[in-house]
Parts: sequence; C-alpha cells; structure tokens
Amino acid sequence: MIRTDYSKPSLDIKKEESERIANESELVDGQNKAVDFLKKHQDRKKCLLCGDNLKGEKFDHRGLIFVLCGKCGHIQTKINPPAGYPFIPEAGYKYKHIYPQQNFEEYKGRMLRIYKPKLDWAISCLNEIGYNNDKLKSMQWTEIGCGGGYFLAALKDFGVKKFIGIDMDADLVKFAQEKLGDDKVTISNSNKPEEIVAKYPADIYTAFFVFEHFENSYSFFSALKNLPAGTIIIFSVPLFGLTSLLENIFVANYARSLNGIVHTQAFTDKSINYALNLAGFEMIAQWIFGQDANDLTRIMINHVKNKLPKSIQRETINKIITLIDPIQANIDRANFSDQRHFIIKKI
Repeated sequence: MIRTDYSKPSLDIKKEESERIANESELVDGQNKAVDFLKKHQDRKKCLLCGDNLKGEKFDHRGLIFVLCGKCGHIQTKINPPAGYPFIPEAGYKYKHIYPQQNFEEYKGRMLRIYKPKLDWAISCLNEIGYNNDKLKSMQWTEIGCGGGYFLAALKDFGVKKFIGIDMDADLVKFAQEKLGDDKVTISNSNKPEEIVAKYPADIYTAFFVFEHFENSYSFFSALKNLPAGTIIIFSVPLFGLTSLLENIFVANYARSLNGIVHTQAFTDKSINYALNLAGFEMIAQWIFGQDANDLTRIMINHVKNKLPKSIQRETINKIITLIDPIQANIDRANFSDQRHFIIKKI
C-alpha cells in the first residue's frame, strides 16, 4: 500500500516568497528574454521520456508551444533547447541565482525550514517499511543535483556518514563545498545522468527538482533497470497543476513552475507512472503539496499594491495571506498541486 501525505505549512518558504514579490518585474523580464531566446531554435524530434517520435496535443504557454506526448503523457516544449541550456551565457541564467550568499546561520536556517522536513518525511516513511534510524545512518546516500548542499547538510545533522552530492554547476559546487567539505560534494561534467548513477553507487539516491532538467530522461530511467533490487530513490518533480493554469492566465506575473527558463517540461500522473515502469521501480510513498496558493496570493498582492488605496492595502494583504494554507490543503487533496515528492524502490 502506498503511503500518501498531504500539505505542509507555507511559513517555511515565507522568506523566498517575499523575495519573489520584491523582484517580480526583474524575474518576468528574464523569462520573456528566455522565451525569445528559445524561439530561435529547432523543434524536438523525440519525446524526452519515452523516446518515441514526439506526437501529441499542443498548447501555448506564455509564448512557447508545449506538447503533451500522446504515448507517455509527458509535457515538454516543442522547441528543443540548445546544448548546455540554461547555463549558456545567451540564456542569462545561472542556478546560483536561486541561492544567495549566506552566512552560517542563514544557511542552516534554510536547511531547517525547507530541507530537514523532506528528510524527516523520508525517514518516517522508511521506518514504516523496516529501515530503522541506525540502518539509515549506515547506508550510502548519493544526491544527484545537490545544488547548495542543503539536503546533504540535513543528512549530516541526522548522523549519516556516507554521503556525496553531485552537481553540474561549478558555482553551486563551490558554495556547497564551503559548507560541507570538498570530499562531500563534487562536480560532474557529464550531460548523461545515467553515467552519474553508474559512477556513484548508493543504497539511497535523492534528487529534488532535478529530473525535469534532463534532456535524456529515456536513457536515464532505462539505465535505472540495472540498479540492484532494493535500491531506493527519493525525488521530487514539478507537475502540471493549478499554478500552470494561473501562469498562463496572468502572463504579466512571474511564472514559477512552467517558466521556460529552467522548466521546459512538466510531469503528469501518467508520465510519472511511465517513468517508474520504465525503470522497474515501485512507489512506496508520496507527499502531495504545492505552492499554488502562494502563487495565487502573490498575484493578488501585486494587484492590491497596484490598484487599491494604501489605506486598505495592509489589512487586505494580511487577510489574503491567511488564505494560503487552507486553499493549498484543498488543492493538494484534489491532486492538483504543482509538485510532488516520491519514495520509490527497485523491484
């Protein structure tokens, strides 16, 4: 039986959401430039996930055409991003923009707010299927796309000794090494994620919001068939949910989910199941929560600031903020949130 959990408090991302609101115009400008850049390139021929010729229904999302693959249900841009995107200079984007410079306390605070809850949830789920804490601490953990190393820091605090993080961005690797040590974080120059799995064997792999960046998902999930039985993967991906609709209605606002800069694809229930079957894994647990209500309230707050008299702005904004968690809880229960966390196990 698959364990399913729903929702979480929005307070843990209050700081990040405030920064989005403050930088809204700059973020929108960057996305518009990314769309213009991508439009100059050729169309995809193959589906990222199933590898077949890309055929399916199409829709326009903020100036880019997306295709819903008729075979596997995966959503992806009709345009094929150039090699190295979005790291190439013309795209004007680096992942380090997600992680501002932080002192030790700020770094630890972000880890405790956002990444420790992921680990706590995973530990709880794995405890239920026979992995006690001592066993989890003794296992080899490998994080694919470790970013600034926040989840690795949570593992270290928990007591895991054997762990390593891999990322392609040199700035992020340096950032994480400063916090965790050079032996715990390494850079990978391979654009084939299946090679990373082969080079860094583990009992448990983690990958938080990473798979949606792969341009060769078919070869990656196919390669997972070769992993030993019992191998665990803990991961999260964006889904086509309410936020995707909001982004396409309110085009003047920042698009956080299906945004064209780093997210040129999105999973669906059908494409997740396809990927698991392709890899030979079974689902153990899922945690369904999103930031759709945050996006909705951000749009409303921007409207309030632009349209309403200052005398009632603060009171109105405070009332809007109290709606976030109740609204999101209903979105999550309807399985319409913009992201999901999974624990899967090799059959």
